[in-house]
Amino acid sequence: MPAKKVSNNQPHDAFFKKAMSNPRVAKEFFEAHLPLEISSKVDLNTLNPEMKIS
Repeated sequence: MPAKKVSNNQPHDAFFKKAMSNPRVAKEFFEAHLPLEISSKVDLNTLNPEMKIS
C-alpha cells in the first residue's frame, strides 16, 4: 500500500515551523525531547535557521 501524502497546510504544521525558526525555542525543544545518546553528541548552541527546501 503506498504511503499517504500528508498536507503541509495544517495549522499545527505552521505553528511548529514558526516555533522551530526561533533558535532558542528549537534548542529548548531538542533539550527536552532528544535522547541523551543524541543530545550529548550535538552542540545545540550552534543552531541556525536554514532556507526552506521545497
